[in-house]
Amino acid sequence: MLKKCTLAVFTSLMFMGMAQAAPLLGTTASFANSSFCKTYGCTLVARDTLSATLTEYRYALGSTCKCDSTIISVMRSSNTVVSIGFVQGAQDYIFSDDPQDKRTLQAARLVEVASGAKLNNTQLFALDKRCQDQNTIYTKEVRLPLSSIGKRSTLVCNLTFGEYEGAWRFSLRVF
Repeated sequence: MLKKCTLAVFTSLMFMGMAQAAPLLGTTASFANSSFCKTYGCTLVARDTLSATLTEYRYALGSTCKCDSTIISVMRSSNTVVSIGFVQGAQDYIFSDDPQDKRTLQAARLVEVASGAKLNNTQLFALDKRCQDQNTIYTKEVRLPLSSIGKRSTLVCNLTFGEYEGAWRFSLRVF
């Protein structure tokens, strides 16, 4: 569990690390044509209509990253992107503070493409640790406010059990 001082440093670093990118949230832009999908080779694996105006698109990733069980979920309401998520099965921490860790770099890039906010590996690893704190597993999500280019969004992570045999289901979502 992060101490209050560490959390304050983490939060201030998070706001200092913002990038000026064109976010997909709130637009009708194509996720499949995004720089993220061009880098990681997204393949549409499912499209589910959840209501008259809400549709979920799920993408698997290509061979650029050895993150085989990663699924990217894009939620659209009336064709506008309202949420983008990253789902991964895991037995340990998902992210690393190693600046070369491919999965962490991948998640950071997804957050940037979705919201315009740029997070580094240390920030995502700190969020991962908070998410896996024994007080939050199954009971609540960990939220982190983001801000970029005058837009606000929220980054959320949570853990559940049961979808992957012998592993957690780690979910990171920007909305």
